Amino acid sequence: MKGRRPSHRRQLIPPLLTGLRVKVLAHSDPSLEGLEGWVVVEEARSLRILTLEGRVSTVLKDLAVIEVEAPGGEYIRISGRVLIGNPLDRVKEYRWRVSRRCRSSSRLKT
Repeated sequence: MKGRRPSHRRQLIPPLLTGLRVKVLAHSDPSLEGLEGWVVVEEARSLRILTLEGRVSTVLKDLAVIEVEAPGGEYIRISGRVLIGNPLDRVKEYRWRVSRRCRSSSRLKT
């Protein structure tokens, strides 16, 4: 089990970040640290964030640690490396996990 991440961590990541409020906690570019705003575009390797000042800034995912305000009001700290890839693939994976969980729970009831 050494080096393996717990599976519940993957479930905490929202399937899509577009529209969510984020804050850049750490980045290799110091000028982006502390950047706060809403994700307006999520691409495979970057996020475009509408800042509180009204500017749109591009943040590379693999170089950042971000904090996301989830729809439930909780804050989730995520390494950008986990987010690399097509966001629609993450949505498909999320839907597959949810439907699989629903099917397995319905089998337990019968």
